[in-house]
Amino acid sequence: MIICPSCSTQAEDGTKYCATCGTRLPDKAVEETVKAVEETVNTVEETAKNEEETVNTAEESASFTLLEEEAAPKKGIKLGLHPKKLMLYGGVALLLILALVLLPKIFAGGGSGGLSDYVMVINGDGEWIGISKSGQLVKRESDARMYGGDVSGDGSKMFMISSEDELWIFDGKKYTQVASDVDTALFSFDGSTLAYLSSDEDLYLYKNGKSQKVAGDIYSMDAISPDGKAVAYRKRGDDSTRRSYYYDGKEHELGKNVTVKALSQGGRYVYFSNSEGKLYVQPGSNSDKRVRLLENSSFFYLNKSGTQFIGYDGTKMYFSENGKEREDLGKNSLKPLVSISGNVSAPFLPWDSLKNQLYTHYSSGSYAIYRLSSKLETNSLISKAEDIVLFNDGKHVSYLKNNKLYLLDASQNNPNPKELAVEVRDYIPAYNGKLFLYENEDGATFTVNTSGKSSKVLDETVDDWTPVGDGAFLYILDDTLYYTKGGKGSKVSGIGADVNRMQSMVLYCLVGDDDDTVYFTKDGKKLSVIYKD
Repeated sequence: MIICPSCSTQAEDGTKYCATCGTRLPDKAVEETVKAVEETVNTVEETAKNEEETVNTAEESASFTLLEEEAAPKKGIKLGLHPKKLMLYGGVALLLILALVLLPKIFAGGGSGGLSDYVMVINGDGEWIGISKSGQLVKRESDARMYGGDVSGDGSKMFMISSEDELWIFDGKKYTQVASDVDTALFSFDGSTLAYLSSDEDLYLYKNGKSQKVAGDIYSMDAISPDGKAVAYRKRGDDSTRRSYYYDGKEHELGKNVTVKALSQGGRYVYFSNSEGKLYVQPGSNSDKRVRLLENSSFFYLNKSGTQFIGYDGTKMYFSENGKEREDLGKNSLKPLVSISGNVSAPFLPWDSLKNQLYTHYSSGSYAIYRLSSKLETNSLISKAEDIVLFNDGKHVSYLKNNKLYLLDASQNNPNPKELAVEVRDYIPAYNGKLFLYENEDGATFTVNTSGKSSKVLDETVDDWTPVGDGAFLYILDDTLYYTKGGKGSKVSGIGADVNRMQSMVLYCLVGDDDDTVYFTKDGKKLSVIYKD
């Protein structure tokens, strides 16, 4: 089985894209490496409850059936610029979840939601190595390994669970121990609050440097509101059943055979599924105003406050706001068109409103782009497109169609696509959206700007590529790292061995070589060592 790096859904070996969220799955070689690393640490999966897995599998089975035929664009372009290889090699002990969980998160942002930073922690030799966009290393001596964690919505904080079951937070400047004997934890979307479950099955909320016990005898922690003011969980009942609750200053019982999927700000609205997999919303604990949203919880999204809902149940798309009756959006399964950088914490999107946004619909091997109006009308902009990228301004879109590269201003009512290049086999855009690096059908590599002016980089296809800085690219050719801001590339100096991997973190980039050295760079030209075996 393969584990999705974005949503942790299991998929059959050989599957290329996650049936739940569409993320490109690691190939067999990477998966085997992951398994080897997992055998050396106490993974979250090893401590997961069997019964919980059974419930989740039953509730998500409709999603596998619904989405398994969809194919995401090449090289993860639609979901955001994953390079051709994952940065996970045995010699460099990068935190497992960094490469397989956190990277999809930062690349899957939408609209105007941006990152103020992107902190990360690497397992070194007897130490933890923390880094942020400043490039300054923060080290902590420790023989413990990290096996779980997540980054806050703005990228400014990361929590880690160590092999000694200690819960830590890294904020780019220092490490803070939150608690010991911790099983699992959840960050609120705004990063203000950390909910965690102890090995004694006690649930706590950590905020402003203090932990508050919420409840005991907790079977599982299900969701936390985006502002961290409410948390949902299941408790063990006297009759051996699991009853669902949420806490917003006091405890509210939701009933048995209920799984909370999400909470809005402050827990004002509760989204949950029943034993049949049907999805509902209700205002707080007021079950008299319960509204059915989906016949099965295939996939759905919420705005950043959790007050707006959009979802698909295998037959139709529906919209709901403030817990009201759902509105029919038609038969197309719409997915938010996410931007080239930003943040997202499923099912929350960093949008104030789900209206007046761009969505895609997949059919017959290609994508169409729609705009959902304020009146909930779905207006078609383009069809039969591939490798769609939305830029950070929220309106300009690049895509491939019939092997031609186009740029579109999607803010216009009747947009007129601009052709940038022909005979394009694959491409990636720069973060500023003003330059593109692409391969043509003859195997040569070019750059092209928004005016359609192309410049040849080289007559070959590069081994790997990634955007870096503002309007530039790094690429690997014959184990050598090159930089281009348009046209022929220049060799990047300061690397001691053959380059074999790299990964852009939007605000900076990591590069690895055969000596198991990892380098940090902001602009792609100046590199500094952050790890050396």
